Amino acid sequence: MVVTAAVVVDYLADPKSRERETRRRWARKNRERRNEAHRLWYAKNREKQQVKYRLKYAENREKDNERCKRWREANPQKAKESYRKGNLKKSYGLTLDQYKQMLQEHGGVCAICKQPNSNGKRLSVDHDHRCCEGKESCGKCVRGLLCDSCNKGIGILRDSPIVLFAAIEYIMKHAEQGE
Repeated sequence: MVVTAAVVVDYLADPKSRERETRRRWARKNRERRNEAHRLWYAKNREKQQVKYRLKYAENREKDNERCKRWREANPQKAKESYRKGNLKKSYGLTLDQYKQMLQEHGGVCAICKQPNSNGKRLSVDHDHRCCEGKESCGKCVRGLLCDSCNKGIGILRDSPIVLFAAIEYIMKHAEQGE
């Protein structure tokens, strides 16, 4: 903040301004302490706050949606990354950094066929469907990153090693006959 004569006069003239500035300085110095106090308060008042937020959202839904739409249009790259981060966290319990680490560990290619995704999209997060029903994962059953073809392939084979081995035998049997 640039200190000018007008700022100093305003500060001295307005006791509320001085008080506000004092609270801000204290908050900056005691950020961890303040955050912990807020976490404890929120834990006690969670239900009441959620009701308050739901009501506020319901009252301002159209205005909020319009504001968000304008932001997404003005910041398409940030919006895409924000959506990706939220989707990874919600669906697989992964952060974007964890996804990038897995991608680096896989060398940027599919864990099965060792090829990049043929459609140019990101690799899909594969998880064991027996652990978690539906599309969302607990995060503990994430197995790796797969291209669309391999991900769909093991999905069609119902993640079953027995079915997969039967498919391998079938392909090998007919490959030998074709030679």
